[in-house]
Amino acid sequence: METVAESAVGTPHLSLTPYVERYSGYRYLGFAPGIHRGLPSGSLTFIVSVGPAIDVAVHTDPTRAPRSYRAVLSGLQATSALISHSGDQEGVAIHLTADGCRALFGLPAGGLWDTSLELNEVVGRTGDELWERMQYAATWDERFAACDAVLRRLVIDNPLSAELRRAWRLIVASGGTWPWPTWRARSAGAGSTWPGGSPSSSGPGTDLVYVVCEDPDALFARATAAGAEVVAGLKDEGYGNRGVSVRDLEGNLWSFGTYAGE
Repeated sequence: METVAESAVGTPHLSLTPYVERYSGYRYLGFAPGIHRGLPSGSLTFIVSVGPAIDVAVHTDPTRAPRSYRAVLSGLQATSALISHSGDQEGVAIHLTADGCRALFGLPAGGLWDTSLELNEVVGRTGDELWERMQYAATWDERFAACDAVLRRLVIDNPLSAELRRAWRLIVASGGTWPWPTWRARSAGAGSTWPGGSPSSSGPGTDLVYVVCEDPDALFARATAAGAEVVAGLKDEGYGNRGVSVRDLEGNLWSFGTYAGE
């Protein structure tokens, strides 16, 4: 049998672009049976199979039993999964943005961390509908259109706050090295409100502040002389920061550092 290796890329409907980066279609037919390694990536795994199911032999959580999926939804992960196949693999991968999990499924991405679910376990009969429509679509354009039609109906009016959107962009842009105090202070900005309260709205002793400065050593000396408690001593970090963290007399946490971000 002649082998087939084919791929296609689709752009989601304009209304879905905040939630879906792109669609990636794949078709591999006539190859020898084997094991495919599903590597960790920067987006949640959301794949709808066409034809043979997706057989996960080893989940990212090794305590989970092997399972087959028609449409699989998985969270971010730190390890690989192993997918067995008969030599034929076909389907569409839906690349979600940081907002996509909450907007389409009503739950934060962390709720799917290191786990895999059949789509219908999350969205009910609509998950089966998407899989069925994909089986009868004859072209990649028709398959991408089926994704558009079903996903647009799933969108929930539950937008992320502007602060969380900015925080996510800062983390991604820094390659995951952006320190927590830095991006919280930077992403919040003046007058902003975080879920559960702004960085300065929860009462005395609950603030978390990062101050970019040229001489953290001098600020450290002044703070400790005024009675501040040392939380983390002066240290040079691998991402180019020299900084220190102290707690003031009211219990607020202050971090001083030279790193201002990209």
